Amino acid sequence: MIALRGSGVLVLFSGVLQTAENLEKWRQNLKILQVVNSLDTGGAQTLIEFLASSDQRNQHLVAVLLGKDAMSERVEALTNVTYLNLTKNFLSFFLGSWRLFKLVQKEKPDLIHSHLLQSDILSVLVSKLTGIVNVSTVHTTGFTSHDSMQSRLLSRVMPFLSKA
Repeated sequence: MIALRGSGVLVLFSGVLQTAENLEKWRQNLKILQVVNSLDTGGAQTLIEFLASSDQRNQHLVAVLLGKDAMSERVEALTNVTYLNLTKNFLSFFLGSWRLFKLVQKEKPDLIHSHLLQSDILSVLVSKLTGIVNVSTVHTTGFTSHDSMQSRLLSRVMPFLSKA
């Protein structure tokens, strides 16, 4: 795993590029599945919108854990969006894992790029099950007193869960 910090964003790379063949694949056009909790207005959603509109080399698909929200129309105008329509309860975690797993099997992305802690957890799990590399952009440091206890705990655990 490689962790990069810059501009308040921590990016975790899970997976290993082992052969020259794999390295060559990463130079080609990629199908990237962006996974995010919601399309409510925020930094993660704005980044996804920016990537979908400006990265013409790669194909970006978006999986949203919840339903439609403030930025849905804007992102839908740029790329294919799948809503997993989860609810905010513990049992929904298992349903979300299954739905994301099935979406990954159907779309066969080259890379999963997750944003925000709940999406990171589901994406790491699906990445482990499918063998597809997961990149996680952590939009909160999780190390300040302003971050929730959940964010602080998960920001410390996620690097260990993400190891290939």
